[in-house]
Formats: sequence, C-alpha cells, structure tokens
Amino acid sequence: MSKRKEFQVARTLRLRLSEKGDWLASVSRSSGEFFLAAELLPLLQEIQRCRSLDESIAQRLRRTLDAAARGSPDAREIQDLVDEFHGAGLLASEGAKARKDALLEDGFGDPWIQWAMLADTPRCRAYEAAVRRAVDAQSVVVDVGAGTGLLGAFALDSGAKKVFAIEETASGRGIAPLLKALGLPFSKPAFELFQGNSGDAPLPDEASVVVSELFGNDPFCEGVLPTLRDVGARLRVPGKRALGKQSTPPKAGKSAPADAPVRWIPQSLEVFVEVATLTGSAVKERVAALHRARVSLKQPDKATATGFLERFLLATAAHLPFDVVSFAAHLAPSDLVRQSTACSLGTVRLDPPSSPVVSYSGKRELKLEMPKPPPQDPRVALVWFRVRLDASNTLSNHPLEADVCGHWSPLVLPLAPFTESTLHVHFALSGEEDHLHVEISDTKGTPLARR
Repeated sequence: MSKRKEFQVARTLRLRLSEKGDWLASVSRSSGEFFLAAELLPLLQEIQRCRSLDESIAQRLRRTLDAAARGSPDAREIQDLVDEFHGAGLLASEGAKARKDALLEDGFGDPWIQWAMLADTPRCRAYEAAVRRAVDAQSVVVDVGAGTGLLGAFALDSGAKKVFAIEETASGRGIAPLLKALGLPFSKPAFELFQGNSGDAPLPDEASVVVSELFGNDPFCEGVLPTLRDVGARLRVPGKRALGKQSTPPKAGKSAPADAPVRWIPQSLEVFVEVATLTGSAVKERVAALHRARVSLKQPDKATATGFLERFLLATAAHLPFDVVSFAAHLAPSDLVRQSTACSLGTVRLDPPSSPVVSYSGKRELKLEMPKPPPQDPRVALVWFRVRLDASNTLSNHPLEADVCGHWSPLVLPLAPFTESTLHVHFALSGEEDHLHVEISDTKGTPLARR
C-alpha cells in the first residue's frame, strides 16, 4: 500500500458462530450482519495489534498463519480441547434439557449471591416502585439478567400482559416455581423464560418495557453497556417499537400506540470520585500501614522500622506495584469522613446506551475542603456511582448518600502521600466497556493512585 491508513477494529464488532458453523460478524447498531470467513480472523487480529495497514502487515499475517498451522493440535489434543470447551460452557450439548444442565452454577448462579441481592431492601424497593410506575395491563416486559425473577415478578404482580425473562445461569431454573408459589403466571403466554445469553434471545416484537440490574462495584464490569445496547438495537428494527424520550406513557388499561417508545429501567448511570479519610472499617489498618510505609520510603531519614516484620513490610512496599491498587469495600457511615465534594465523571444513558460510549473519558479537578487529617486516618479516593431508575428513583453505593443500597460497594484507591489541595482525575472507559480506568495525580502530574 502506498498510502498509510490508521485503523482499529470497531468496538461494536461482535462475532458468533451460526448454527451452520459459519462465522457471522455484526455491528450492534444498524449496519446489519455479514459473513466473515474464518481465515480472515487473523487479519483482524493483526490490524488490532499494529493499527496500520502498510506493507508489513502481509508479512505479519503470513507469520501468524504459518505459526498457527505449525501449532495445530493432533486428534487427541483436539478431543481434550473439546472436553475443556464443554466444561467451560463454550460448547453446549444439543437439546433443551442438556442446555439447562450446563447452566452456570457459580457466580450469579450461586443461591447465596442471589439472596444477598434480594435481601437488599432499599435496592429492591426502589426497583419495585419504578417497575410498578412503568407497567400496565398492556405492558410486555423484557427482564434482562432476570436472576431469581424478582423484577419480572413485580411486573406480573402489577398486571403486565407478558414478561419475557432472560437468564443464563442456574438461578433461572427457580423462576417459574417461584412465580407459581406466588400465584403469578408462570408459563406461556403470560410468562416466558429464555435460558441463555441475551444476545441469542428472540426478543418479543411487542416489547414495551425493558428492566435490568447488571451492575457490579465497577458499574461497567458486568457488561451493562454492550448488553443493553444490543437489546436496544434489536428492539428498534423496522416493525418494532421506536425508541423515544418525549412520549407520555399510556394510562392504565389503555393500549400503547404502535410507535410508543420502549421504557427502560434504569435510565442512566453517573460515576463520581472523591477524597475521604478512613476512620474505621476492616481495611483501615491495611491502608494506614501502606501509607506509613510510603511516608518512610519518601523520608528514609525518619523511618522508624526496627523489627524484621516492619523492615519486611517496608521492602515489600518498595518493590510491589502498590501504585495500582483498588478494591471494593463495604463501608458504614461512621467509617469515613469526606475530604472533598464528589466530582462527577459524567452520565451515561442506559435507555439504551449510545453506541459506542467513546466520550466517557477525560480529566477532572478535585478540590480538597478539609484540613489534613491525623496520620492514623489514611486518605483514599472513592469511586462510586448512582443509577437513575426513573424520574423519581435513584440508587447509589456511597454510604453517606440518602439513596444508598447495600449490594454494591464503592471502590477504594489508597492515595500516596501528598500535600496539595487540588488533585487531577484522569479517567477512561476500557475498549471493551467493562472497566473504568482512573488515575489521580497532583498538579505536577505525580501519580497518587491508579486502577
């Protein structure tokens, strides 16, 4: 190629195997689906790696293909790989019963995790209020990531015409028995369960409400953006309801017009960063010990480590990458004191999200408002979020906020020692849209914390 061109593989590109064994590629907005020969996958891989289409990519691609051919597994290795794929859930046995048997038992298939979410009363009450406001006798509700079916049960109890639930873990097995025990519809036509990934679900044409709860402590980590974007794109194809924001929902008992907008619960997500001191909690001493070690490393003439354990901790702090540390911690209101106002990183729509969310990155400024805390109370950065369910209800994971719920926890980033009253926050959503990168630095650009 004489002219150099810069490219990267589109973040909205999705690959899947068809029932006939062909590779299908699609962009989850409106560009449709096209066939992609399996031999072209290494080309996309090389484009993503080198980001330029110059003369060298041909040699790079040939080396990749030659290496793949030399490394092809023999018959025994292939059988072992097939068994591993099946065990990992990448391959499912034919037949509906076999697919149900292969559902994930761990993760959100674990009954205790489901119980922990159900026992979070503020969270469940807020969702219940939003669902009951959105649903009437004509509503066809799509419950994405249904879990034990709570949101769909709210909709059925509110008189919804139909609930189409989607759940790919073993927790979905219990939805119909729970609905039956509650005296709610548990079979077609009023209730239907798709046990699998939402990307494979045959969404009902008449869907009018979409409900979901797909948030982790990093709110993006469970794939909320690509999942809801895909659902939204497939609900907006010709012949289905158009997305809108201004239309007024129909009154109870009346049919929605054919072009009525799909209503989404939740509607948006906003992420915040702030500085706080830990005055309690189980993690306070761990963070305080790291802070003391960092101070000693910056001021070795004032180091007081005398015992072997203290010297070992100091050496560990010097050699391990503690500049990239973040963790979720359940904090009580008495465990922290705010040192700054909350700095918003911006709001992302979830009704459905735009495609892709390339704008969720940037730089913000944090102003500290409190005097320097006592040395025994370490300063940390908190990354937390608020979800807007509808016009009346929000939920957050910050213990000092009025709308806090118990299932999600804020992310804690231990801060290196600093003296300035202004900090900079750099943030960016990962290319896969499943991880929020955050770096906090002083005004000179010295990193204080990263995740």
